Amino acid sequence: MIQVAQPWFVRVQQGSKRSAQYLAVALGFAIPISTAATNALAVLIVLALLLAGDYRRHVNMVWHNPIGQAALFLFGLMVFSLLYTEVTTARAMQGLNEGVNLVVLLFLLPLFAGADKWRRYAISAFFVAIVLTLLLSFLLYFNIELYKLYDVRKPGDYVVFKSHIKQSVLMAFAAYLAVHYTLTQRGVWRWLALLLAVFCLHNIFFMMHGRTGYVVVASLILLLLFQLQRWRGLIAAALLVLLASSALYGMSAKFQGRVNEVITELQHFEMRDYKKDRRAPGETISVNLRLQWYLNSLTLWLDNPVFGSGVGSYETVHNALAQKNNSTPTKNPHNEYLLQLVQLGLLGLSALLYLFYAVWRYGSTQQYAFLAQGLVVTIMVGSLFNSLLRDFTEGFLFVYFAALVAGAWWQGQQPRSIRE
Repeated sequence: MIQVAQPWFVRVQQGSKRSAQYLAVALGFAIPISTAATNALAVLIVLALLLAGDYRRHVNMVWHNPIGQAALFLFGLMVFSLLYTEVTTARAMQGLNEGVNLVVLLFLLPLFAGADKWRRYAISAFFVAIVLTLLLSFLLYFNIELYKLYDVRKPGDYVVFKSHIKQSVLMAFAAYLAVHYTLTQRGVWRWLALLLAVFCLHNIFFMMHGRTGYVVVASLILLLLFQLQRWRGLIAAALLVLLASSALYGMSAKFQGRVNEVITELQHFEMRDYKKDRRAPGETISVNLRLQWYLNSLTLWLDNPVFGSGVGSYETVHNALAQKNNSTPTKNPHNEYLLQLVQLGLLGLSALLYLFYAVWRYGSTQQYAFLAQGLVVTIMVGSLFNSLLRDFTEGFLFVYFAALVAGAWWQGQQPRSIRE
């Protein structure tokens, strides 16, 4: 039988699709490691998919996928708010750029909607990045720095590629995944996963000052035991968290110090501009600042409760208020929910919560339910203290794994005969 060679453009499309899948896997490694590499890979993925063609199928995957719909709706609200935002077009477009992560989700979704091996490769790539981070962090602990890593490091913070907040969130999520694999895998992989979870937790509680990581770990423990034993597990998890917190308070100087700082700052909260006061070196005011920004954000939301003041407007409207009430200016409130309330009003907050719901609900209908639920808890809890979707690393972490579970959901909806 004579074989007819495929047209050149078909070979280009097939090669581009396969390249995009490999690039998507590499992105899982890059997110915890490098902002520049993450940006470069995201651009290459978009270009590769544009060359791959099959646009109708890709659009169909996004349009008929509830997670894709939720991401598209939230980004659409950001675009719509350009019509009424209270800042210049340039500033508004800068704010809109912070929502580009949601567009990346839409491009990643088709790449994870095929064979399950690509999803497994992506998770493995993320674990490799976490192992590398742990290795360099422990070397740093023993005063071995292979090259100049993260520049802004507090004394006693053994962070590598990212800040202590970002690294603690990454480690908490990785520890949760590792514990899940400890419970589900067999043989040597089970013990390797357990070892990874132990090292991640040690990194969070003994090698960093990231209080966000503490709270996320506690929340993920509650989730994990709820998944295993439902309400009985939730009660057991609450007791476990209390006992572990008491033990860590006595064992970890970092944990004890950070808890004491929270208590002290809550006791001495006041509205004042700390930047103008030029506080003494070492004076910690992060809780005080957050409380100021939360109260200011609620005041600003009441001015535009339904639609908000528009994308990119937070810094402008907040700092105008801060000047009036002598509080501290900021670019964001360090709370994702308040950021959405101020900029997009109740519509924006509702869209954000629906996105979280969609990932939890539709990601929980297939084998990656544990990942979908852990991802939502990690980001939702972390977003109480930081604007995580606005922050580059955590924002990409969310859209990356949201796309993964969205792709798995889509594949699960297809007849077996046409699954890739």
